[in-house]
Amino acid sequence: MKLAVFVLTALSLVSSAPALGLTVKGCSTSDSAICLSLPNCHWDVNRRGCYEGPPETADGCASHESESVCNSDKTLGCAWNAEKKSCATQAK
Repeated sequence: MKLAVFVLTALSLVSSAPALGLTVKGCSTSDSAICLSLPNCHWDVNRRGCYEGPPETADGCASHESESVCNSDKTLGCAWNAEKKSCATQAK
């Protein structure tokens, strides 16, 4: 019985949150789960915050540090750049 009262109380508080002004405006939240549920927001792990717009895309090939590993990765389409001595996704 106590559990039912607790659940009903919790549900009533959650449903009244917008009426109490407890909504998040823009992407101004420090909670990653809330951030990801907001449209046009993304969570940046490195800067530890919620920011507007799509997340920055990282090159999956950049983690390869050797030429042999880079050139063998056909799944991501990696290619070794001899001038920069780095691995990057081949331009299509």
